[in-house]
Amino acid sequence: MSRQGQLPSWAGRWCQGTEWSIIPIIQEEAVRELLRCLDTHKSMGPDGIHPRVMRELADELANPLFIICQQSWLTGEVPEDWKLANATPIHKKGGREDPGNYRPVSLTSAPGKVMEQFILTVIPQNLQDGQGCQAQSAQISER
Repeated sequence: MSRQGQLPSWAGRWCQGTEWSIIPIIQEEAVRELLRCLDTHKSMGPDGIHPRVMRELADELANPLFIICQQSWLTGEVPEDWKLANATPIHKKGGREDPGNYRPVSLTSAPGKVMEQFILTVIPQNLQDGQGCQAQSAQISER
């Protein structure tokens, strides 16, 4: 999201009848840019693909990942592999024998993180416009 709360250039509005929904027009260049911004110091997710690999292959992976993200948004279905996470307990403070002194950290797949960025950009704008989460937008989390 930009500083003024505007949607980025890859997002747009779509009107069907009298009901407005926000559907990002996911562009290949936006996917490429998100891949180039992946933190190479993060651990790989359950898919076994390190973010460094995704970042270095951004030009080659942008088009296929763009197609998957666009289709995922339009159908409201997220690939099953993107829903998986490796949860690891990280010690906060206090005695290590007390389970309450740990916090969970979830390691998710890099492609899932790219799709998450598109979703996280659109939802606040929907809420700001007073539309809330409409059925079409909510399908992603229900499936």
